[in-house]
Amino acid sequence: MIFRIWAGGSCTIAFMINLASSELYNRSFN
Repeated sequence: MIFRIWAGGSCTIAFMINLASSELYNRSFN
């Protein structure tokens, strides 16, 4: 858990991009 937060610096950016792209994906189908 703590290691995840420590490594989260770059992971958070990737997670944000993943969320944004999945939302665009959902919107294009709705």
